[in-house]
Amino acid sequence: MKSKKFIIFGAAAILALTPAIAGCANTVSAFGLRGVRKNALEAKSKTIYFNSTTGSGISGYDKTWKNSCDGINLTMVNWNNNNWNNNRNYVKAGRKNNASVATITTEQLSFKVESISITIDAITQDKINSIKLYTSSDNNTWNEEGSYDRKTGEQSLELNTPTANLFYKLEFDCASGSSNGLVTLSSVVFNYHEDVNPDVNKYTIHFNSKGGSSVDDIQNVIEGETISSLPAPTKNNDEQNQIRYEFEGWYIGDSEGNVTFEEENRFTTTTAVTSDLYL
Repeated sequence: MKSKKFIIFGAAAILALTPAIAGCANTVSAFGLRGVRKNALEAKSKTIYFNSTTGSGISGYDKTWKNSCDGINLTMVNWNNNNWNNNRNYVKAGRKNNASVATITTEQLSFKVESISITIDAITQDKINSIKLYTSSDNNTWNEEGSYDRKTGEQSLELNTPTANLFYKLEFDCASGSSNGLVTLSSVVFNYHEDVNPDVNKYTIHFNSKGGSSVDDIQNVIEGETISSLPAPTKNNDEQNQIRYEFEGWYIGDSEGNVTFEEENRFTTTTAVTSDLYL
């Protein structure tokens, strides 16, 4: 005859079938689980357009001027807007019989830019050497983040390490052309996330995996929120002792890893978080 043996692992009760052993006691070990918190970050973007309301009209491919849109001030070097004639809503770069480098440089931005999208309306591919994105903390020393493709349409480049208070520079390296206006640009978009609850209390949920799959802490959980999803962790079965592990649930313990597997300590997707927790 076989008896049922229950193994509690991490916050879970696991049912296993083993040969009957007189006087056998329950085995207990702690295990944690990674949940998914409600997102307190909201996707945001700032879009830069080019028209008569965003910058002064200039004529020439060797001028420096300012463009301001959606709260961002840009320094434009070697971009021509042709005095915004015919309601022009784009800028052009690249010179006839002269190589040039056209740049668009931001002021210092307080938010963490995660990606920058550009829209190219027209391009003479063989006359554009490269289109690169740079970042700087001091507007002096620049770090290359990556390159855009030399093609028309909208494309985005993700930042390696999104960081607050950086300057950003787009650089269009143009070879000498047989005509002016080798590339046409109509918009630049800065994408980021913003904390919509910056002043509320936030807590951390800690997990102790002790023998199970690796589990990360959940940080910045807003007071009163619940965890929307609790995926089940895994633990290798003990084939030698014929013990099979299956995750059953979570319980709240203390910072030392102690936990009492009582119903009153159970942690579920309906449990409101009001302090740092240890599961």
